[in-house]
Amino acid sequence: MIFNYITRTAIAHIIRNIDSNNGNEVFFSGKTDKNGKVHTVEALAWGNDISVPAIIRELKPGDVVLHNHPSGDITPSNADIQIASIVGNRGAGFYIIDNAVKNLHIVVNPFTPVKRKLLDPDAIAQMLGLDSIIARTLPEYESRPCQIDMTQAVTNCFNNGTVGLIEAGTGTGKTLAYLIPAIHWALLNDERIVVSTNTINLQEQLILKDLPLLKRCMDKEFTAVLMKGRNNYCCLRKADAEEKDLGLFQDGAIADNDFNELITLIKWSKTTKDGSLSDLHFIPKTDVWDRLKCESDACTGVLCPFYEHCFLVLARREAALADILIINHHLLFADLSLRGSLGTLADIAVLPPYTRIIIDEAHNIEEAATDYFGSTVSHYGVKRLFGRLIHLTKKGERKGLLPSLLARLADVKEKPHRQKLHSLRSQVEQELITDIFDITELSDEAFDDSAVYLRKKSGESPDTNQYLFDERFAEDTEWTELILLKFQSLINRIQECKTKLFKLAEALGDLNLLLNLSLENRLIELSAYIRRIGETAETLNYLLFESDESVVKWIEFSEKRQAVSIRSAPISVGESLRKALFKPYDTVILTSATLTVAGTFNFIKSRLGIDQLEPSRFVEQSFQSPFDYYNNVLIGIPTDSYPPDHPLFVSSVRPIIAKSLTITHGRAFVLFTSYSALKDAYNYCSTELAGTQIKLLKQGDDTRHNLINRFRRESGSVLFATSSFWEGVDVIGEALESIIIARLPFRVPTEPIEIARREAIDKAGGNSFFEYTVPHAVIKFKQGFGRLIRHKNDRGTLLVLDSRVITKSYGRTFLESLPKCKIVSGNSESVFEEFKKFYGS
Repeated sequence: MIFNYITRTAIAHIIRNIDSNNGNEVFFSGKTDKNGKVHTVEALAWGNDISVPAIIRELKPGDVVLHNHPSGDITPSNADIQIASIVGNRGAGFYIIDNAVKNLHIVVNPFTPVKRKLLDPDAIAQMLGLDSIIARTLPEYESRPCQIDMTQAVTNCFNNGTVGLIEAGTGTGKTLAYLIPAIHWALLNDERIVVSTNTINLQEQLILKDLPLLKRCMDKEFTAVLMKGRNNYCCLRKADAEEKDLGLFQDGAIADNDFNELITLIKWSKTTKDGSLSDLHFIPKTDVWDRLKCESDACTGVLCPFYEHCFLVLARREAALADILIINHHLLFADLSLRGSLGTLADIAVLPPYTRIIIDEAHNIEEAATDYFGSTVSHYGVKRLFGRLIHLTKKGERKGLLPSLLARLADVKEKPHRQKLHSLRSQVEQELITDIFDITELSDEAFDDSAVYLRKKSGESPDTNQYLFDERFAEDTEWTELILLKFQSLINRIQECKTKLFKLAEALGDLNLLLNLSLENRLIELSAYIRRIGETAETLNYLLFESDESVVKWIEFSEKRQAVSIRSAPISVGESLRKALFKPYDTVILTSATLTVAGTFNFIKSRLGIDQLEPSRFVEQSFQSPFDYYNNVLIGIPTDSYPPDHPLFVSSVRPIIAKSLTITHGRAFVLFTSYSALKDAYNYCSTELAGTQIKLLKQGDDTRHNLINRFRRESGSVLFATSSFWEGVDVIGEALESIIIARLPFRVPTEPIEIARREAIDKAGGNSFFEYTVPHAVIKFKQGFGRLIRHKNDRGTLLVLDSRVITKSYGRTFLESLPKCKIVSGNSESVFEEFKKFYGS
């Protein structure tokens, strides 16, 4: 009887919704009581506008999806079976009903969740005590109360299923503080935990240092795996196809100067251990690696003849056996996005299923989400996309996928089909190839005209110009009546080309089956490019011609790269994060050394949408660093230079920087917010400090990795750097005893995403400067300061050359957000006298 499965109240609600939809299809989610009976329902999708994400987005184990068949026949269709398998993977049930809700077909029964086993916070914390095996394993081990307190906080988040905002000052030992409870929870409840970081440095620390330590110290075995994105792996099917084509045509599809590198990669694919970029001794050219890398739309899955040896499959199998997965933020968002749109199918999702998430370096989450959920179409991207289909070399030779296909068709000898082949080849030669060259030319015109237009708008042509699509564009006839029309023509031609390529793929597929032409690999590649071409047209149309108040759209031109890009980004990522991250996952730990501003989490909560969650859903805790900053750090703030908005600011701080470096004998990071200011100060100091033992290093002269290694190795070094060196850099000991911050790290106020976010705050009645601009700068400032003290024995000075930190009311926020330190301000001479005393002591 149906009342054994659905309550009368829920049935009445279902009938009302079906009636309001004129008896058409409706999908419902239902909550079950302790007896497994559906007692409350919510309509999720109506009519033919049915999508998997709408059905499964917030399903929990034990929930039920209900779906009516208006015909009265409640036999499940193939589509029903597919959806049922997806919701079943989430532990939910799937029922089919008739419109009167009198008959019921159970496709999948809901899964009654197993009661999770809770951790003992005190027992977990004992692993970090003075009598612990970790203490006996590590020489000079010190038990840190802040680390033990953080371990218990993380444990409580796992037990209570909450979102935890946890700030852990430098030296807290946060990685062990969250790894220990995570590993115990994974083993106790047989659940996989994901740990996401922003930098490779932290991933290496986890994999090479922290996790091996815990494996030696724990009495239970666990597995931890570093998971990389799909594009990091070489595809064996592609490598095999490229090798065969190289032999047949002497590279009929690749530029001559890349030929040797492709051969090297093909040979490497046969001997490499894991088939990933990290196993290469060189960085391959992008165009060459693109020919071999794994791609979701060019993957045949279990049908691939190389499936059993596939590097990506082997990596996924290893990850499927792991208790802890180490990934980066981009891979996390890629997986969350796919799970939100496609469900939890194992062959689609980026990662194997997981239940809880720890996000380290969480102060970068908004930026990572903004990058991932944005859209971009660039001149370079369009040229590269169609260039892979066909392009001309300097010698006038035609290269690319289409010439490769034509060459293979030319070898067909079967007479009955030669006429058909000739007709197909003529169509490609006379129509498609001409269309693609026309599209490339039209793309060049549209983007080049945009570049000329933007140069006129900029006047001075700085390195990068970004322009928000606002009323000035809408009212400019040169843009609307000339350039936009060319882009509209480009979109139309791309869509027409996609249709022709699709018909070509169908015809080639038929011939391939008929004549056994061995075109499978090239057809897979062609299908992938057809999809990408369609996406390019759709995205370009969305960026230029569709309105969307939830995003900001802009166009940018880089004079250095001679490139125009059209982009969009979400104004707020809060709603996306709530749906994809905070609601589906019971425990999400967000931790970093820099989450608070002036002692509160208000800024990060508002930016990530956490302030919109139920108060019982999240907790916030801050654990102070155990380091003695007051006695080991001196902050100096000279007041005799020009203010940062003065044209002579850079020239006025150059001698102060040089003087400071002589006092510290180098051993400093000099951090800037602009590369031009960096170069100016570097050139000045190179002259002033010539003949001394101080060695100057400049960002851009070598790789980040090499610069840091040289800095550590070469005594008395100074590194002049910009944004990427403000965080994620660990230099312990005397090699680094001074940080010089040229100016407060406010974001560029003219960047479109910054403008849009400030405007959104102001329109809502807030003050964007104090609620957005200042907090962002404070967190960056804290990150820069954090490079100074990395060990309890470290000591040094922070020299802030931006006097606004004491002359402006908001400057107090910067200093209040740092650990308590001694501060000296005044003219540079008096500041440096205190510096000399500090270093002399």
